Amino acid sequence: TVQFAAEVSHSASVAVRWGIFPSLGTISSSGLYTAPHGLTGPSIVTVQAVSLADGTKVGEAVVTLSPRVQGAIAPAAITLFAGQTHQFTAVVQGATNNAVPWSLSPDSGEISPGGLYRAPASVVAPATVTVRAVSVADPLRGASASITLSPPVAPPVPPISISGIANAASNAT
Repeated sequence: TVQFAAEVSHSASVAVRWGIFPSLGTISSSGLYTAPHGLTGPSIVTVQAVSLADGTKVGEAVVTLSPRVQGAIAPAAITLFAGQTHQFTAVVQGATNNAVPWSLSPDSGEISPGGLYRAPASVVAPATVTVRAVSVADPLRGASASITLSPPVAPPVPPISISGIANAASNAT
């Protein structure tokens, strides 16, 4: 949002009528301009203040609108075991440059410039790693995903038969 102000001189009335052309967003009767949501590309809007006392007196301002950069990572969460890999995908919307650098926190495992994550060779306790991709076009915008690192699952231990041991003891007497 942007608050515009108009000054009308040499007139008994200082009131103005606000308008925007093309009609992208809204402008209030007090001159408060609000840009539209969901822009897909850059746009230019002309804001006009027209004197109510003399409609030939017009002031204009030009506003350049740029889409808001947004990012997302898929998948948002995943569980991996030691040495496993997973390809993350980053989507950047609202920018002509879709490049993203990747980072890990904590620095556990490796992530390639293309988003391929490799879990550490050894995982002894459950841990959580955050993968982050930041837009090169707007470093304040990015997205993150969560990796749960799991230690290996031990195979089930077969039950031991105690009755065999009891029978052996009773046969010995």
